[in-house]
Amino acid sequence: TMKKIDVYMPAKENECLLFQNNSNYLEIVENLKSNNICEISFRLIENNKEVLTKLYNSILAKYRSNEYSADYVIFMHSDVNFNIENFVKHLLSLEDKYDIIGLAGSKKLNLKATPLSWFTASNDRSDERYGYIVSKFNGMDIPSFFNENHPNVSDTETASVDGLCMILSKKIIDSDIKFDEQFENDFYDLDFCLQSMLNY
Repeated sequence: TMKKIDVYMPAKENECLLFQNNSNYLEIVENLKSNNICEISFRLIENNKEVLTKLYNSILAKYRSNEYSADYVIFMHSDVNFNIENFVKHLLSLEDKYDIIGLAGSKKLNLKATPLSWFTASNDRSDERYGYIVSKFNGMDIPSFFNENHPNVSDTETASVDGLCMILSKKIIDSDIKFDEQFENDFYDLDFCLQSMLNY
């Protein structure tokens, strides 16, 4: 059966880098479906005022009550961009290999780091960071190439992934893991990954 992927992108206003850089995204979505590759939907949450952790938990609750259904739920910042077809094909090729998938993260973490995030916790282990992302800063594209020591690695297990893009598998969607709402817009990604690691 064809996999279903739901992507949620909270935005402070209504800007979305993925839509800007893939103006034909609706055509891509339709092609993926008509070629029986997957059914993917992108939901831009415009003018979001909700704390990310509360928003994500409310969305997950709809899947856990069977109001919604998907094989993957993706929570992604609105300033993230990628090639949709390549992204989907790579994700589907992984099948059930990982519970949580991201675009950047670290294999090893020092949990005594302050403030604690996946990035600060890997400061003394930068060679254990993986991923490649491009961020917009002052109108410029700034590449962050985390796996410069392993440039050809596009698939590896990590202890935590960056919240800029968190892909939750069916196993996590159907679990009872929640985002800790004491964390509003930071640290939630590391906490969620650690909960997954400890419980599943």
